[in-house]
Amino acid sequence: MDGIIEFRSLSERYTLSGNLENDTNKDRTTADNWIFSGKYDYFVSKKRYYGLQLIFERDKFTDLDLRVTFGPHVGHQFYESKALNLGVDIGLVKVDENNIQTKDKDYLAMDWNVNYEQFLWDDIVQLYHKDNALWDWEKSNKVVINSWTGFRIPLNSGIVASAEVEWEYDSKPKDNVSTTDTTYRVKLGYQW
Repeated sequence: MDGIIEFRSLSERYTLSGNLENDTNKDRTTADNWIFSGKYDYFVSKKRYYGLQLIFERDKFTDLDLRVTFGPHVGHQFYESKALNLGVDIGLVKVDENNIQTKDKDYLAMDWNVNYEQFLWDDIVQLYHKDNALWDWEKSNKVVINSWTGFRIPLNSGIVASAEVEWEYDSKPKDNVSTTDTTYRVKLGYQW
C-alpha cells in the first residue's frame, strides 16, 4: 500500500507520502517494511525552494527497527505542469538508526530527492520515478537508496493502474543481508 498527498500554493508546498509492504509466501513473512515522510518546501522564486524533511523508516529483515531522518534542503523545480514534473533537492540531514540486534548509530548525511513524472502519448501513460538517498560521508561512506520507477495508466473516474519496480540499495548492509532488494508491483489506485 502506498500514497501521496500534496498541498501547493504559490510559495509553499506540503507533501506527505508513505509506502507499506508486508509480503508472505506459504504462511511465512518475506517482507515487513514501511517508510513515511513529511516534506515542506518554501519557494523563493518560481523554480528555487528551501525546505525541511522528516522521514521514518522500518525494515525488519535488514535489522532496522527505526531510522529517523531530519534536516533542511535546497531544491530546484525544473518543470511543474500536468504534462511534466521534475524536482530535485539536496540537503544535510541528521540520521538516527535504531537497530533490532546490532548497535544503534546516528550520523550526519547528505540527502537527495528526485521526483519525476511525465505523460507520454497524449495523456494515456504517465512515466514516474521517485528517488530518496542518504550518503553517510561522515563515518562510513555508507549509501542508502530507495527508488520507485513505473508507469501509471489513468482508467476512468480517477482510477489508475500502475506497474512499478521498487529498488532498495544499502552499500554496507548488516550481516547476511543483500545489498539490493527489488520488488515488482502491479497496482490499482485512485487519483484526484
